[in-house]
Parts: sequence; structure tokens; C-alpha cells
Amino acid sequence: MLTARRAGLTNGDYVFFHVDVFGESLQGGRGQGALLPWKRQDPEDQDAKEAYRILDPTALDSFRSQISPIPEPSAPDSL
Repeated sequence: MLTARRAGLTNGDYVFFHVDVFGESLQGGRGQGALLPWKRQDPEDQDAKEAYRILDPTALDSFRSQISPIPEPSAPDSL
């Protein structure tokens, strides 16, 4: 995200997705606090935090109701 910010891509003209398969990484889960990927205790923390604000977090849980189960493959035809 810092690279995108330095390239001027975090002004709202572009979309960045954070794919969170289990829906926990940025919100916190399993008794953990939210992860702060921008926080590294270095001088770039504030710039990184600003860059991460434009992310569109996407979690698998938000799509579960829209996904149809994949059918089991049928047995191959016998000759």
C-alpha cells in the first residue's frame, strides 16, 4: 500500500481489495484484536495507515449466501 501511495494511486481513482478469506484479519477474531498491517513501529506508519484507509476489505463470509455449492463430479461412463 505504501508503494501505491507513493505512486499517487490512493487518491480514490483506483480500488484495492484486501481479500480476507476467514473474515478476521482486519476486524480481529478468535479472541484477538484487529491486526494493524500498517503498524510496524517505523517512521512510515502514518503514511501506511492513510494508504490502508482506501482498502475495500472482502471476506468470504460476505459471499457465502451468493455462492451455489459445487456439485460432486459424476462417475465416468463405463464402456
